Amino acid sequence: MRRCQKLAVFVLLVLLCGTSFATDGFSEGDQWLKWSGETRSAYVVAYLWGFGDGFFQGCQVGEEVYSAKPTGLPGEKCIAKIPNDLRTPEQYADVITAYYQSFPSDRRVAIRRLLEGLQSNPNLTIQQMHEYYPSDTRK
Repeated sequence: MRRCQKLAVFVLLVLLCGTSFATDGFSEGDQWLKWSGETRSAYVVAYLWGFGDGFFQGCQVGEEVYSAKPTGLPGEKCIAKIPNDLRTPEQYADVITAYYQSFPSDRRVAIRRLLEGLQSNPNLTIQQMHEYYPSDTRK
């Protein structure tokens, strides 16, 4: 694991372990809104690094398993399919913050799910996010 990834994982663990989790009503959105802008951006950076590394490793393994003779660079065939939204971590954080502020009833929607949605559909609005996530994730 690269040094930056280790640092990102460490920051994420510190954030998560330093948080009090109530199993019967934990609201990631409430926690997100308590964090500073720098902490929110660090969370997004850690997510993006982890996502990118996981995607790349999945491509490599997929080629090794399903290709008779892999050619080219490792993962070359599927790496081009990685979501490539050109937002900065701060822009992702701003959208998530606006979402949680605009829809307090949605604060139980996991941050990870919001980032997944924003990566797969860069033009997703906060209203569409609100309409997309099922009501059982918003108690």
